[in-house]
Amino acid sequence: MTLAISMICRNEADRHLIRTMENVARMPGRCYVTDDGSTDDTANICEDFGCVVRRTAPQFWQHEGQARQAHMEWMAQFLSPGDWILALDADETINYPERLEHAISSADRLGDQAVSLPLFEFWTETEYRVDGYWFGAHAPVLYRWREGAKIADKEMGCGREPTFVRNVQVFRQTVVHLLHWGYLYPEDRTRKHKAYTERLGGHGHDNGHVNSIIAEPTLRSYEGASSWMSSP
Repeated sequence: MTLAISMICRNEADRHLIRTMENVARMPGRCYVTDDGSTDDTANICEDFGCVVRRTAPQFWQHEGQARQAHMEWMAQFLSPGDWILALDADETINYPERLEHAISSADRLGDQAVSLPLFEFWTETEYRVDGYWFGAHAPVLYRWREGAKIADKEMGCGREPTFVRNVQVFRQTVVHLLHWGYLYPEDRTRKHKAYTERLGGHGHDNGHVNSIIAEPTLRSYEGASSWMSSP
């Protein structure tokens, strides 16, 4: 099994990048990073953790789909058909990074081409959100590489996985979780609400979802798979 961790970063040095990189270092694979025009130490931090880094001019915020497509085409030189890719953001970790190999092996036995991970949106260091739009999502961020794969051509909200993943058999498991820290700080929630409000059409969300970012949340302490399987 060959696993490649795929990531696009911009100015993440003072946010959650160290947390993410320490988590990635425990995974059974190598990380490939496109640094999207960072003006801080993001690219150097990634290199210090052994990542292969591609430095580019800023593109992601102008057209996310094109930026992700270019990143994937660059990564292709390091990949072979049948390799697995974990598409990770710089503010995400995995609860059990060492178990990714087991999840992939299970998918291989079943003939699945992708693995979905339950998504937990953290609002504090120990609590995740369970109300409305923020509970119950699975993310098919782990998938088998295919040559010629395409990302949806959308300016915003294109999805991090290639379009073919939507049409293949997905191994839906509950042990390995995707933990998202991007809404952890109040200033992040304010910034994202403002950005998505200004570009609502491109992001593809309704007003309710966007406005819920700054609404009063319902939180639950993160305790692992048993919390995920119970209802809010």
